[in-house]
Amino acid sequence: MNKLSIRYDLEKDIENFIKGKNSINSQITTKLQEKYESINDSDYSEDKVRLFLESNSRDINFEQISIKIKDQWNLIENEFLSRCEEIFDIRLESEVIGYLSQNQKCTYNWRENYFFIYCNSLNPLKTIMHELLHFYTHRKYDSLGIDSKKFNDIKESLTVLLNVDFSDLMNGEEDRGYDQHQQMRIEILQMRKEGHTIDQIFNIFAK
Repeated sequence: MNKLSIRYDLEKDIENFIKGKNSINSQITTKLQEKYESINDSDYSEDKVRLFLESNSRDINFEQISIKIKDQWNLIENEFLSRCEEIFDIRLESEVIGYLSQNQKCTYNWRENYFFIYCNSLNPLKTIMHELLHFYTHRKYDSLGIDSKKFNDIKESLTVLLNVDFSDLMNGEEDRGYDQHQQMRIEILQMRKEGHTIDQIFNIFAK
């Protein structure tokens, strides 16, 4: 993979904010969504979202945040990517962009090589690693044509690998996942500790 870029783009922030409203993994309303809906109710039209995010971002220095996250990421990027390439036996050939978002709920688009990072995240590196694991999973297994819900469950559960194969890069943090995936995560963790490959683990749950 060519180097990860971190940047802010208002239009992308709008996209993430609107998509986050319909997240299939978490129905929890963020504080920013609550603030928005106190003004606009449930009207998530682009124009209203744009005005809201523009107003909300006046005191946020996105460039400074981008530089800080990139500097932190540069310290572990090569090691993280090297391990992912060994685990998945593929490379991410194209540049990936991490767009900063004002909303805590962050989405991604693996086909177009970008994802979102909450601009006030206490541990943005965990977010980056979590999302890039999704990218590797999609690029390795998406062509198998698995049911979308099943694929989502496996993809989200596989991020438990961060707590095993990448624990030294997590800065003491833990990837906890969503409530509905906890049992699968426990099973994946056990399989991984027993020496199963990612192909073996994925194929077991994909049946």
